[in-house]
Amino acid sequence: FIKPSLTYTSNNPSFLLQMALLGKGAAFLPEFICREHIESGRLVHIHKNMRGNEIPLSLVMPEQKEVSMKVKKFVEFAAKKLKELYS
Repeated sequence: FIKPSLTYTSNNPSFLLQMALLGKGAAFLPEFICREHIESGRLVHIHKNMRGNEIPLSLVMPEQKEVSMKVKKFVEFAAKKLKELYS
């Protein structure tokens, strides 16, 4: 059991990431925020099975008969990227 001498709390994941990168403690962050730092070895998982609450994510657009090609392409792009990030 480790008892920290100082505790930081924040609702800003960027701050928590920077503190962890500076060696100032551990941070509970979404993996997509710190993946590159984990892959490079600057950060390590200390509890790989610990997960936060999953929340549903939706793309919402106005109801209409014809959807523009730009919107269709964006929805396809976003769905692909989200699958890559969260699968």
